[in-house]
Formats: sequence, C-alpha cells, structure tokens
Amino acid sequence: MSDYGRLFGRFDVESYFENENRKVLNTFNFRIFELLEQNQVFRDEEIRKLYDREREFELRMKSLPKIARQKEMERLVIDLSWKSSQIEGNTYSLLETEALLKDAREAKGKSKNEET
Repeated sequence: MSDYGRLFGRFDVESYFENENRKVLNTFNFRIFELLEQNQVFRDEEIRKLYDREREFELRMKSLPKIARQKEMERLVIDLSWKSSQIEGNTYSLLETEALLKDAREAKGKSKNEET
C-alpha cells in the first residue's frame, strides 16, 4: 500500500501479522510531516469523503438536543482518554477512567503515574 489510501483502504489485521516479510519501522516515520505540509497524505477523493463525513456528523449533531450533544462529547473525551492512556501502558479500566475524569476519583490500588 502506498502512502495514499491508508485511511479508507481495507486492512486485515490477521493477514498483516501472518506476513513475516512485512516492513516494520524501528523509529518514527518523520516523513509524515513532509507529506502533511505538501498535502499529500490524502488523495482528493479521500479529502472529499472526509468532508462529506464531517458535514454528515455536523448535521446529525445539530439535530440532537443540547444535553445529548454534551453527553456525546463527554463520552468521546472519556473514550479517547482511556484508549490513548492504554497505548501508554495505563491499566485503568474504562469505568475507572470515567470516574477519574468526571469525579476526580483515582482508582484504588493504582499508581499516581497511571492517571490519564
């Protein structure tokens, strides 16, 4: 797969890990910043799809009552915090992350270093 099409291309995780000849980077690919500056990360078709999805999202959000929009954004923040913290090795559960963010309540038996 080229640098293009990674967003909308099909990705089969199982076949990816079965392939022993896959290229694994040992360092971060800083070329991504060059591609971003040159606007070469996405093809025109992909950019149109992204804008279409953004418009669809905005229309759906506008049709929701204000409290529902607030709840959706709250859920998004909690989910993103939990997932990104997991990538960093955090062992908080989703519910523990929610309690930490909403109630400032640390999980019992967890290190201060594990906070989101």
